[in-house]
Amino acid sequence: MKQKIKVVWLCHFSNAEVREYLPVKVPTLEKLVRTLMHNPSKENTDFAQWNTNGIKEFEKFSDEVDLYVVAPYHYLTKEEVRFNKNGIHYYFYKDKPSYLLREFCKRILKKHKFKYSWNRKMALKEIKRIQPNIVHLIGAENPNYGLAALDLSNKIPLIVQLQTMLSDPKFKENYFMREGDYAFRQWLEKKLISRADYVGTTAKAFIPFVKEIKPESVILPMCLALTEPSMEKNLDTSFDFVYFASSINKAADLALEAFAIAHRSHPSIKLDIVGGGTPEFMDELYRRIDELGLSDSIQIEGRLATHDDVINQIRKSRFALLPLKVDLISGTIREAMANGLPVVTTITPSTPNLNNERACVLLSEQGNHAALASSMCSLLDNEELAEELSRNCMITARERKSNKTYMQEWLATYQSIIGERE
Repeated sequence: MKQKIKVVWLCHFSNAEVREYLPVKVPTLEKLVRTLMHNPSKENTDFAQWNTNGIKEFEKFSDEVDLYVVAPYHYLTKEEVRFNKNGIHYYFYKDKPSYLLREFCKRILKKHKFKYSWNRKMALKEIKRIQPNIVHLIGAENPNYGLAALDLSNKIPLIVQLQTMLSDPKFKENYFMREGDYAFRQWLEKKLISRADYVGTTAKAFIPFVKEIKPESVILPMCLALTEPSMEKNLDTSFDFVYFASSINKAADLALEAFAIAHRSHPSIKLDIVGGGTPEFMDELYRRIDELGLSDSIQIEGRLATHDDVINQIRKSRFALLPLKVDLISGTIREAMANGLPVVTTITPSTPNLNNERACVLLSEQGNHAALASSMCSLLDNEELAEELSRNCMITARERKSNKTYMQEWLATYQSIIGERE
């Protein structure tokens, strides 16, 4: 019998199923500090949905591959938790240093570079125990687990899967991140790409930056499991537009400025904002909403507990307002399209491709709030256009490769790498 491939995913994520196995408790002092800072903890909320989607598909491949998911988790009351579920092996270790120590170092000491010695030790210890054939790091910009990949033996093939690209100058220009955090995370991204045997991405715009870091990089066309099942549009709506993201720091400010312009000609419209943000960003967002006199027209939901909660909430809106600063195509655009919401967004190297087969999204230049507002008004004033885009969105969503297909491609890639090294 052919021996199964052992693959480690080095990543972070959360969903309701794994939380059933994870004993967590937020320290009392941290609860107080977070309350004062209007920055709630997210120990009971979903994040990194693409990893959850991918794991679900790999449950179907358990006869061919042993998948070990190695991940840090905030607020564990135990130092490590190990369990198996549906053929997947899970290992979670306590994420250190604590939030309070990190914030003290960043805000008071202006120290942003953490060694994450505990995390590195625990992840490496588990990888040595597993003795995998391949380690697949998902996300090159997250030091609380990514640093562990730098300690791997060169005998273990390492795939570095890109989620974003901090080395792209547009990232720093358009995405809020403390200067020290950005410098450290960009340094890590470069170190990981330099160490990687393979770099996984389907974003052509990222490849020149990867090649600049390591000219001989081997690029694998591996796509994250971002596809959403297509659902008919919900006709029972409470809002006109929704902006949503795991971190609304990404572009909620752009959505707000465009909404303010559209609101002048359509004063009855409503905007729903779904997702969490940093305290500094949220304070500035609320201040700007008050300044624009839009407090009665905008509702901010905050971070919702599960991915299903987010999808149910966005289905309460008629349209999606999703301008982009950094992402080439965001997962939120795909999610909105899959739920029949016509999308208003901005031009990136990739978003025009969404209209290749049929009109699905309305595009405008990045930073042009008036043009973004004009697209919004087009949907508000032209019911026929809105219905056409809604239908087209769902058709295009159904034509996308499924998560199963993407993960089958990952499995084939693993098998090919092992075959090359035998």
